[in-house]
Amino acid sequence: MVNAQSIFLFPVPRHVVLESGQWLKPNQLTVRLSPSTFPDRGGIEAMIMHRLLEITSKPFTVVDRKQEDETAFSFVYNGQIAEQGYHLSVQETGVAIEYADPAGLSYALTTLKQVYNQCGAAIPYLKIEDVPDLKVRGLMLDIGRDKIPSMHSLYKLIDLMADLKMNHLQLYMEGYCFEYERYKSLFPDETPITAAEIQALDRYAAERFIDFVPNQNLLGHMTQWLEREPFRELAEFPEGIELLPGVQSPASTLNVKDPKSLELVENLLNELLHIFSSPFVNINFDEPWELGKGKSREADQESSTADLYLDFLKKVVQIVQKNGKKPLFWGDTVFSHPEIIKELPNDCIVLDWMYENEKNGSFENHCKMMKESEQSYMVCPGTSSWMSISGRTDNMLGNIADAAINGKKYNAAGLIVTDWGDMGHWQYAPISYAGYVYSAGLSWNTDSLATAEADTVNYLNQSVFEDAKNVMGNFVLELGNYYRYENFPIINMTAMFILLSSMGGLSTSEVLNHKLNSLFTRINNEMANLPKDESIDFISNFQYEELRHFLDSMSSKLQESDMECADNHLIREEFEYTIRLLTHGVDLYEYILLEQTEHEGWRQERLKQLIDSITAISDRYPQLWLKRNRIGGLNRSIQQFHSLNNQYETKLKELSKF
Repeated sequence: MVNAQSIFLFPVPRHVVLESGQWLKPNQLTVRLSPSTFPDRGGIEAMIMHRLLEITSKPFTVVDRKQEDETAFSFVYNGQIAEQGYHLSVQETGVAIEYADPAGLSYALTTLKQVYNQCGAAIPYLKIEDVPDLKVRGLMLDIGRDKIPSMHSLYKLIDLMADLKMNHLQLYMEGYCFEYERYKSLFPDETPITAAEIQALDRYAAERFIDFVPNQNLLGHMTQWLEREPFRELAEFPEGIELLPGVQSPASTLNVKDPKSLELVENLLNELLHIFSSPFVNINFDEPWELGKGKSREADQESSTADLYLDFLKKVVQIVQKNGKKPLFWGDTVFSHPEIIKELPNDCIVLDWMYENEKNGSFENHCKMMKESEQSYMVCPGTSSWMSISGRTDNMLGNIADAAINGKKYNAAGLIVTDWGDMGHWQYAPISYAGYVYSAGLSWNTDSLATAEADTVNYLNQSVFEDAKNVMGNFVLELGNYYRYENFPIINMTAMFILLSSMGGLSTSEVLNHKLNSLFTRINNEMANLPKDESIDFISNFQYEELRHFLDSMSSKLQESDMECADNHLIREEFEYTIRLLTHGVDLYEYILLEQTEHEGWRQERLKQLIDSITAISDRYPQLWLKRNRIGGLNRSIQQFHSLNNQYETKLKELSKF
């Protein structure tokens, strides 16, 4: 029999009082409703009826609120409860829920569902008083870098968010991932989300008290637009810049002094914003790498880069407000030029992004600055899944915890966990689930930090993967720590990803070591503190043999799981593929390390094995992609695998000549 101490509730409620005694679940249920002040009382009652049927799977009748009945579910409006909060009690007379708003009622029903599902014929007596620490608990998923989920995938994502009591969703957009009718002919090979699909998602999210917020980058990250002939002239720096060593970034930033840039922005917003019911829009404005370095500087010699940014921001905010929305935008430029904080447009929210754990930088300084400036803001950590293949678990845990703690401490408006898709969006959706769950738990109840990691594992096992063997929760977190074997303390990515991506590839150990050092000093400039004539031997530090054994053990552990979730077979395939891709990286690394010391026969045989491996990886990639996502963007994402294959074949031909 289940006792109160064994019931697992997530996110962890703020106050739980356990009492002796049990309420027997009746076969015939009755419901008592008290009047509320909400205009849509009929909708509230319908939600209660629908959710109760979902929870209990039993018929019920509605009785007069004055009628006493031991078997009743009682729902009472209580205006003294804080926003989004609720009280839930299980006593001799049944289940009683008090709430002050529809969202709080929904969260109470979510908690009731967890209690009901874990108890058999009886529920222990208990009292719960709960309210979230942060009013906004959100997720931003990148659909602008190649991978646009199917509608089924997006509906399932919203369901997961609702179960986690998250209430804010953004689909990050750059390029043509929304079907702008005005520009449809310019992107014939893309498979964007349509206006009708957005409206369907908007309704679905709203029914689950999730604010579906429009998102469109409108300054930097405009490459796909600037590649098209009508807009090439709008590029700030047409030649692009070397963003990272060996990585040439094409033109990505609008020329803010060209009136046609603002015209493009206005056309996009006018078509996009009216489709969403949300009062907000994220205009992004992050990483305008070329701003003030090209055409805008030629047109305006006197204004600083910060002034150019601020002037264009104010113009775009006017368009946003004309469309009846409130703007959100990333704070990287603002924090680089804090003198403009007091000049920011009214009624806007700064999104403070930072993706490393507290060892490499904390949210605290920015949070403190925002609070002292009385500027509304949200903290935005990340899942650490992008440019990692299987995640960076330790970093993710520290990063999200730091955001939640300082967000609460310095009165942030909310926390939005970001899930990016840089350079091909290679990570599969389940890689990011741990980050979603962990952020949902801490943004609801920061005081649950001591048990947050264990709670995340438990929730993944019980409610996400539904693993009867309780393997998958720990498996996901453990696999995400493979990067420990790299001994490569770079931020925002892993050495394995670098090796397999266009930043790496087949080379000599000397060339690879030079690339890794260049990336390290460029990206970790403030961390490295290396003399100019000194480099680190990252090649020798890489524990590739230990990593191979680790991946073998992870493969065995995956086979021990017993998932019962609806997509359990697909999840297993995705993790098997992830391990295969990481193992290919180990094989490539070993070849680069030993090539100069091994004989020709060994080199030829290993190259053939690499070709066979990358061919199998390339063949399987589209099949798995299409099970969750649209086809548009697939060819861009898979291109690097084809490039690796060409590198191997070219090298093999060179060896064969001799």
